[in-house]
Amino acid sequence: VAALSSTTLCANAGGPCITAPIPSLITAASANLVVQTAQIVGYNTFRQTNIGVTYQSGAGDYAEWLPKANPEEAFQPGDIIGVKGGQISHKTTDAELLMVISHRPIVLGNMPPEEELSKYEKVAFMGQVPVKVLGRVKPGDYIIPSGRDDGTGIGLDAEKMKPEQYAQVVGIAWSASGRDGFNHVNVAVGLNANDLSKVVSVQQQQIQTQQEEINDLKTQLEQIKG
Repeated sequence: VAALSSTTLCANAGGPCITAPIPSLITAASANLVVQTAQIVGYNTFRQTNIGVTYQSGAGDYAEWLPKANPEEAFQPGDIIGVKGGQISHKTTDAELLMVISHRPIVLGNMPPEEELSKYEKVAFMGQVPVKVLGRVKPGDYIIPSGRDDGTGIGLDAEKMKPEQYAQVVGIAWSASGRDGFNHVNVAVGLNANDLSKVVSVQQQQIQTQQEEINDLKTQLEQIKG
């Protein structure tokens, strides 16, 4: 509207005059209107076609039913378990994956037939889950199996972790245990995909430092020889 009603006073030998609306303003305003309209329509279309549902619960993990390697083996919530060939057991030594038995999952997938439930267990894939640990644990510690194959784990400070132990990480402690013996701590599972990159970064820095020291020694040897 502003573009269409824009005028400019002018003066000439015959007296005052008024110019017509500026074409460039009309074109720009029209183009701007088209773009803004398209953005509004696009957003409303997105809202209508991407309607989701929000669930709220005191539970904190997504879990799936996984079959037991031994149908008679008993599990409890918080047990650290090993997965091998898609089946679970308390044996963690040569496991392909290390996971935790879920307590109260907010989402539970891969439901087996009702008559087969006793041969399966709920296993946490991602989120927060209570985990059985031995000894003291502080927030930020890595939780790895205790090595007893009894469902328990231990907490290790990141600075004390050895490279080979990262393959054993079950999750990261988000709560503390300030006493010795058996405890439960809240652990974030399925969220530590970038942890190995930290180790690689530290090792790279160490290699670089060592290379610089070697280069300095070479320089000193060359100076002595010269």
